[in-house]
Amino acid sequence: MKKTLLSFIMLLAVTFTYAQLAPGEIFYDASFNFQVTTLEDAGSPNTVSLTGIADGANVPNALVIPATVNQGGIDYAITLISSQAFKSTSVTSLVIEGDTEPGHQSFMGCVDLTSISLPLSSKIGAQAFRDCTALTTTSLPNVLSVDVQTFRNCTALTSISLPSLISLGAGEGAGLTFWQCANLQTIDIPSVEAIYVGAFNAAGLTSITLPTSLTVLDETNYNIFRNITTLTQVTVENPTPIALTYSDPTDTTSSIFATTLGSANLTVPNGSLAAYQAAEVWKDFASITEATLSIDSNEKAVFKSYPNPVNDRLYFSSKAIASVEIYNLLGSKIASQKVNDGVDTSALSKGMYLVRCQDAEGKNVATVKVIKQ
Repeated sequence: MKKTLLSFIMLLAVTFTYAQLAPGEIFYDASFNFQVTTLEDAGSPNTVSLTGIADGANVPNALVIPATVNQGGIDYAITLISSQAFKSTSVTSLVIEGDTEPGHQSFMGCVDLTSISLPLSSKIGAQAFRDCTALTTTSLPNVLSVDVQTFRNCTALTSISLPSLISLGAGEGAGLTFWQCANLQTIDIPSVEAIYVGAFNAAGLTSITLPTSLTVLDETNYNIFRNITTLTQVTVENPTPIALTYSDPTDTTSSIFATTLGSANLTVPNGSLAAYQAAEVWKDFASITEATLSIDSNEKAVFKSYPNPVNDRLYFSSKAIASVEIYNLLGSKIASQKVNDGVDTSALSKGMYLVRCQDAEGKNVATVKVIKQ
């Protein structure tokens, strides 16, 4: 009897040791504190948010946050760095290895932070890197969405590339993503679809290219490009002007380009000069020139994927597409393929996906939304 009871107790102990933690439960390892965020739906992946530094642990200067953490023999994906988790700490470099969102003010005020590498992260939260005044180097290849005031007052930042970005500044109290980035001269956003209020207010931009994918220039407060005196070149790749207005119909300087119209040149696609010369706001630029037509620029302007919706094989209008990466709308990579008579989507579940199209050198050509039937 005693032997049977002892065996039962040992079995029970093992069961509890390897039990999946419930949503809201808290645990820690040698470095960090975590809170379980796994959804209660059966089959949901095990996830946690990283809430801060464990008691007695020090924040390393070179901070590396892993993609997963193991608790009781179960792996949990770290999907969020919680609000203010590392605010005003002495971190000098940051690597986040998984598809983890730096959340609200998670690294705000880290004045010694010079570099960030987020190879898989698909979203960056509000004010996550605000007031990181030493930040100069960023690697953000898979970021699809950047929230409100994310890089506000990052005064050492001179350039940034966001090759997969779809939305710039969306969220509650939207906008002001690069507000007060006084030395930010260039930004690469080849796939962006929407730019929200005050995105570049008081930044140091000298030039910007607005790609064919862009459909929204938010006119709330009319301040996307306010307080910029350095912007001399605006290039648009869409032959059809986005409709813009004035906050004061009697004042042609009351548009989103208010402080740049007098000195900036607008370059438009070949064949679209007349359309821009007739369009409200666009017509007010100091000068408007037509780009020289080239095979590459023309091909980019008419780039298409088809059929869409798709059942099995997806094709592209450009022969330059050598490979694709397929992501769900949460930013997680689902598949990657070489292009050979299109790409095979038959294994995908029904739904919407983002397909990043790359050339033979691995450079991003376009990111398209595709519906799988």
